[in-house]
Amino acid sequence: MIVLVAWVTHRDEIAAQRALVISTVSIAFMLVFSPMMGGIVLEAPMYQAMLWPPAMVALGLVLTFALPDQGWNRWQGAVGIIAIALVFIAGHLTPNLNLAAGWLLAAVCIAVFLFASYKRTIGALLGLALVLSGAQLLQNSRGPIGLYYLSPYNYAFNANPINDKLQAAVTTQEWLLANTTREDTILDWVQGDWVGGDRELYVVAAMQLWGENRVTLEPTLSDVDVQRLELIKPTALALYGQTMDGVMAFWSSIPAANRPTAPNCIDFTWPNTQIPQGLACLTKLSWGN
Repeated sequence: MIVLVAWVTHRDEIAAQRALVISTVSIAFMLVFSPMMGGIVLEAPMYQAMLWPPAMVALGLVLTFALPDQGWNRWQGAVGIIAIALVFIAGHLTPNLNLAAGWLLAAVCIAVFLFASYKRTIGALLGLALVLSGAQLLQNSRGPIGLYYLSPYNYAFNANPINDKLQAAVTTQEWLLANTTREDTILDWVQGDWVGGDRELYVVAAMQLWGENRVTLEPTLSDVDVQRLELIKPTALALYGQTMDGVMAFWSSIPAANRPTAPNCIDFTWPNTQIPQGLACLTKLSWGN
């Protein structure tokens, strides 16, 4: 809306034209891309977050109408610092706004920005700060949605476990590679009810998870899973468990004819209060002629 109004009022400005093109193409791409992606609901916040860079570029182009070409004075610099502080403060708040309040906040922010921008530098900076702060408040008010929940939005302002999780995943996969060869065919199993939302340890297996690598989503092998094993004939299974009991329950469901070796396991620290530690195990399978 901001870009559209700016284009209508400054149609001859190259910045307004480019802002409109960037915004329109970004929105049009997502309208086409979203329906084409199967299972996109799981990662909806991640794809929505990808819209922010072009939105910020377009907003910056609009802001150039109000900012002078010459350098800033100290008052304008002070307002800029205050504007940045407001955005950071908003990033740490969780107001839990309902839909009606969210629409009202969005409308007020847009109106103030459009009005303030014509008051030159200080008004434009304060208007921009209000828009960005309001947007962050709206995002922080959202409930859990998809696999990533609110992480792309509020992790910019809050400590998060992503680095620790990725490091655990890398270390685990390095161990897996060190204990297998390129001739091995590996399928994996992760303890956790995927359908029910228990997907915590899938992050550890994510580097080899997707495609047809999962042997099953269930706690143990079914007859259909066993048939798939016989079709693929993997030489090893990588098991990612929350507990050793869970790993052994799955291991016990492997057909005895495949002579599964006892699980060779390592444990890893996991930054989650419900699952403070996980297990990565390998079991080798044998196949007759």
